[in-house]
Amino acid sequence: MIHTRIRSLVSALLRPTSIPLGMKRRMSQRSLTGLLAEMVGLSSAQSYALLEELSSGSFRNELDKQIEQIPGINLDPKSFTVKGWHAGLYCIIRAAQPGVVVETGVASGISTAFILRALHENQKGKLYSIDLPPIVDGNGNVPGNMNWILPDGLEPGCAVPLSLRHRWELIISCSEKALPPLLQRLGQIDIFLHDSEHSYEHMMWEYEMAWPYIKTGGILLSDDVSLNTAMIDFCRRHRHKYNEFEAKMGAVRKEF
Repeated sequence: MIHTRIRSLVSALLRPTSIPLGMKRRMSQRSLTGLLAEMVGLSSAQSYALLEELSSGSFRNELDKQIEQIPGINLDPKSFTVKGWHAGLYCIIRAAQPGVVVETGVASGISTAFILRALHENQKGKLYSIDLPPIVDGNGNVPGNMNWILPDGLEPGCAVPLSLRHRWELIISCSEKALPPLLQRLGQIDIFLHDSEHSYEHMMWEYEMAWPYIKTGGILLSDDVSLNTAMIDFCRRHRHKYNEFEAKMGAVRKEF
């Protein structure tokens, strides 16, 4: 019986498409240092140095002051800077030294601020963000599996410190309309981050749309990957290694 189970497990490992979803997610989980090693080749010491840079610099105070000026938003900047996927995002941008980053979904702009802070520290690069705040229906429902929206009257990116906005172009539109012409205009990009509508169909559409424009060695990132199997299926289709952090952030490095 034991040998049969072992044989079945080995067989599944040799045939990646047959691996059950739960096992695939567990196998793809990375620690923060593991993710940074996989995506940008950082050693543990280098990763910890960047995390220290993030937590000990002025960014936390700038973000705190900006958020304090925004009515209706209750966010703790400390929770974003010391750990978690925002810190991972910062470290990836710092280490990859991208020239062009594209992001869909902005909301208050926390992720945007981390990207822009990393570009500021790199002293190079530009971020292009696309966002169209969702319309809440009469029953208070938010379309497209959106898990958070801006309070009425606030603009996308309101949490981004003013000092970081010179490397940023914000496009107020839905990604279906704005992403194709933006990618055509840019030609090639280094990093793409999906954080807009989290339905399977839309996530897959954005991945497929961005992928041809990502340079070899570039990175595709996605928030809220645990909501469905879109990124796992995408990586399987394109024969690339899938990585997941905190059951939230998905990442794949374009190898060919």
